[in-house]
Amino acid sequence: MGALDGATAVRCRAASALDRTYMVELAGRTFVDLGDYRSIIEHWLDAPRVRGLLAVEGGVTQGFALVARHRGVGFFRSVRAELVAIALEPDARGRGIGAQLLRAAEREAVDFGAGEMWLHTADENRVARAFFAAAGYRPKLGRQTSYPNGQSAIELRRELP
Repeated sequence: MGALDGATAVRCRAASALDRTYMVELAGRTFVDLGDYRSIIEHWLDAPRVRGLLAVEGGVTQGFALVARHRGVGFFRSVRAELVAIALEPDARGRGIGAQLLRAAEREAVDFGAGEMWLHTADENRVARAFFAAAGYRPKLGRQTSYPNGQSAIELRRELP
């Protein structure tokens, strides 16, 4: 990945088992209001079709994303991807690192044959909704869900190239 306006280059790489503690800890800090995301991320990391990515800047990990591969039901059984989580360190926000990490997650999804990516974000999280809208994600009409602590969530989708 390239540099951001002269900043240190950000590289997105596949996560390994050694990165598990970092991802669980960052998820716990980032999503504290939404529920027990430490155990939720632990669960996803144990799932067979989930890939983790890390954004690394100057040797410092700045965030992670988890992408899950799903097979549709029915005759065509299309492959779809879910962005299970994307989280950044507080000082990495607003610097384009999240956009790079999202693009890397989308490339992962395309690599395993997904034609679309979907995700959930808190309905009241205007920053996240604007971030995903700028990346081409649109709400799926009539599709409301909730987080473990009961907050309203909205499902967003984007077709992948």
